[in-house]
Amino acid sequence: MAHSICVSLQSLSIVKIISQTSKLDSDSISLESVDDELTILEPISTTAEFGFTIGAPVAVLQCISKIDKFRTKIRHGELNQDVDDIVENVLYRLRDCEGTSLAKFLNLSDPIGEADNLTSVVSDHIFHQEQAFIYATYVYLYRNLLNAPPCSVQPYVQQTFEQYSQFASTCPGNFSLWPSFIAAVEAYADEDLEAARNWLESMVFCGIGSRKSVKRVVEEVWRLREAGSRTSGLDPGMIIIDWREVMHKLNCDVLLV
Repeated sequence: MAHSICVSLQSLSIVKIISQTSKLDSDSISLESVDDELTILEPISTTAEFGFTIGAPVAVLQCISKIDKFRTKIRHGELNQDVDDIVENVLYRLRDCEGTSLAKFLNLSDPIGEADNLTSVVSDHIFHQEQAFIYATYVYLYRNLLNAPPCSVQPYVQQTFEQYSQFASTCPGNFSLWPSFIAAVEAYADEDLEAARNWLESMVFCGIGSRKSVKRVVEEVWRLREAGSRTSGLDPGMIIIDWREVMHKLNCDVLLV
């Protein structure tokens, strides 16, 4: 019974964290609600299963939640810390998580071929989803706290879709929606757009009907970026489009899990 309650709380917390990322700056999100979410998250996030179903390491989910907390403070004009210091703190945690994920994967890998195929596939499955979440959180950090243009996060977009490609070639099942979406809406280089389109087609084919709305939002972001580039004469990588505003205008309230 206690285990079931814990799992339910974990699932609700994950949904809350990810849904928070879709909130517009104009939405009424109190700092108290964000702080409450972080407080609730602390005791249950220490369990081994937390974040497993969505494919994200605990530390990455905490980083996402913290980014939204600081995004809210910036919007309310209540940030009493230097943004660069905050960014560096989150970057430190993400780099540590990146190394931990890689070390865990290498430890689970079987260099002498004694592990069965299922163990190998599960290990790959976990690793690629974790790495995608990490790279997408880099994107989310720079875009939300520094308002960096797509060209500044392009390497992380590329890395996110590289993880998707590796996952799709070796692992059964669906790839996590959040990291792929966060990367796709910032894609502008030809190779990244192609990778994002491949993901979109796979996602719509394998997913439920609401994922068509996700595709619609991503493609509208691309259209607006291209239109903005033509109008301004700027490279598409310099055109910032707020995907939350696009989602709102299209009346697509999609939960990215």
